[in-house]
Amino acid sequence: IYCKISGLGTSTAKEAKEYFSNMERHRILFKYDSIKDDLAIQLAFNSALSDDRKDWIKWHTEDVNQRREQNLPADYLYKK
Repeated sequence: IYCKISGLGTSTAKEAKEYFSNMERHRILFKYDSIKDDLAIQLAFNSALSDDRKDWIKWHTEDVNQRREQNLPADYLYKK
């Protein structure tokens, strides 16, 4: 299953109203541990890093597909 999630900049006015009318439902809480978290957030949301983000997503998708083909259990994007 593939789901494209758009940022607010690509949302319609109706979608933006929905997001802001129920903040509890749409808010995602992050636990900050280190500078690595800052870098991950920058990679995910900084428009200047769009090419790096594409590589990151491509690498993750290839890793997930390879694990599936080898019948390995699913793994998190960032290992703990």
